Amino acid sequence: MVLGCRPLSLRCLRWVSYSRLKSDGVAGLMVVQPHGSCWNGPSAMRGVRLHSRFHPAEPPFSAKRLRPTSAITRKNFLLRCKFSGVAGVGPKGINGLSQEAIDAAIAEATRVGFAVVRQFKPDAGTSAVASRFGRVIDIPRILNAPRIPTVQTLEPTMAEHSSLNRYSGHFGHGVFPLHTDLAHWHRPPRFFLLRCISGHSAVQTYVVPRRRIVEDVGEKVVSRAVCRPRRSRPQTPLCPAPIQFRENGIDGIRWDTVFLEPINACARELAERITAPGYVEEIASRVILENPGDVLLVDNWQALHGRGTVPEDATHRRIERAYIRLGD
Repeated sequence: MVLGCRPLSLRCLRWVSYSRLKSDGVAGLMVVQPHGSCWNGPSAMRGVRLHSRFHPAEPPFSAKRLRPTSAITRKNFLLRCKFSGVAGVGPKGINGLSQEAIDAAIAEATRVGFAVVRQFKPDAGTSAVASRFGRVIDIPRILNAPRIPTVQTLEPTMAEHSSLNRYSGHFGHGVFPLHTDLAHWHRPPRFFLLRCISGHSAVQTYVVPRRRIVEDVGEKVVSRAVCRPRRSRPQTPLCPAPIQFRENGIDGIRWDTVFLEPINACARELAERITAPGYVEEIASRVILENPGDVLLVDNWQALHGRGTVPEDATHRRIERAYIRLGD
């Protein structure tokens, strides 16, 4: 069958079939066929709508971009698509999780500060899983520190067996206070995920959305709070940084009890409130990473997070962390 030079109309589309591609973590590519094609997809696939947000940086889709001039084959017209909610049909991407579900998790994390995906491919590597959500940030290259892995392993460690540049060196198996990962950076990474390798039901991860902190402490206090990194060497110059910042039209918040120091009255008021006894229990959401493959996706600009106490029978708990960037 040969199509004319007229732009392909959306009304012509009927069948959609997945093409599982062996690529660098890109999933959800579909082969779109017009009516009358020589091969058919399942009838349940009707109702598919084109969706341009497969990748956050992708421009809006336009049917006029398609001017088919050759015979239809399975290799023609690879489009990024999304189902319009056909129950029980949700398409499966690479590794078995629909791109729609991943998009929904990212949207949820952006909206409320975090999202949880349960038991997602427990046998896969964390780097491969993270690449499904975005581009994995190469931390060793950025820091010029090849000994720091791109995917870090987090295990309960007694304070005397850890170093002071780690939370375990300060708190051991106790509660990790609310903080922003890499809060001392000029702009902390926007997203990271925590993935359960070996979990325990008694260990909680606390997450507090930025909006809850602003509502509790007050916009005026948060917007005027200023901090600076704690000095690791006396000769190291330090630059003050606002606790609330704005990047590309998005408001973010940073805080870290260990690695940031409040330097004005508003910052001290904010720090006192965040670290007050019972504050976390009062307003935090609790997430338990219990089963292998459980993933907690955190918007590092929109939420602070911490960890609960680790009991003696949970010292085997192992979580892997990767920082990711969307829109690349």
